[in-house]
Amino acid sequence: MSWLLWAFALALLESGKDLSGKRAMAAGLSPLLVTWSSMLFSLPFMAPSAFLAAPPDHPCWSDGHFWFFVISSGLLNALAFRWYMEAIHLDGLSRTVPLITLTPAFLLITSPLMVGEHPSHSGAWGVLLLVIGTWMLNRSPEQPWSLSAWWQAFRDRKGFRLMLRVALLWSVTANIDKLGIAHGPPPAFGLAIFAVMSVPVSIAAWRQSAQHPPGRYLRWSLALGLLNAASVLCHMTALAMTQVPYLIAIKRSSTLFTVLLAGHFFGESHTRQRLAAAVTLFAGMVLILVG
Repeated sequence: MSWLLWAFALALLESGKDLSGKRAMAAGLSPLLVTWSSMLFSLPFMAPSAFLAAPPDHPCWSDGHFWFFVISSGLLNALAFRWYMEAIHLDGLSRTVPLITLTPAFLLITSPLMVGEHPSHSGAWGVLLLVIGTWMLNRSPEQPWSLSAWWQAFRDRKGFRLMLRVALLWSVTANIDKLGIAHGPPPAFGLAIFAVMSVPVSIAAWRQSAQHPPGRYLRWSLALGLLNAASVLCHMTALAMTQVPYLIAIKRSSTLFTVLLAGHFFGESHTRQRLAAAVTLFAGMVLILVG
């Protein structure tokens, strides 16, 4: 199977995670419990490939640098994941998920500082498209084409602000992951990150989980865990076969699938407008990453 097929499978799985998370919250689970389920229940599915790549005697498990990057990325990702689910819960899939494609815009700042990567001319054009796409995403049909649309969304919608925080945090953790993978196999690094992420989220979710009998949400927990583990497997497999910018560009096409499917399954309004915005955001992201 070529890397492109793995990458498109990854994009579909990412969209599936969004839709399943939304369904689980509609069934009564809080954003925190959805986050906890996605992390904790993915570990049994991720462990086989991780320990095949790095058996218990592999030097990465005793490497201090490996664990420094694992803990740093894990704690920041745990916070980002919780904000991500809360944003979807508050403001809908099609209005929030496309905002994660702003991560490459933040990478134009964080990557030069953290790993010494600098933007190209096409990257600057990509940033412009990302700003325009974000503006389109948050403009209501009755609203005039003014820059106030973006500011009003930032001021009035908590889900919008939360997803911007997620995009910013992911621009930091992406660089941390790049540094960390140099000290261990990617599957092992991924498993270790999710193990670390699950600790603070499990502590926070303990009180809420007592209010929900396990049988009520076990089906959603297993589904979220399986989708998350499959997503990591596809990501790591494709990463070994191609360059990172190409993979991430295809991966973020999940925003297009999510916008389309959110309109179909959840009846979210103005889907055509938001799809146009998502396409613009995706085009800008591709210019940044490939450039």
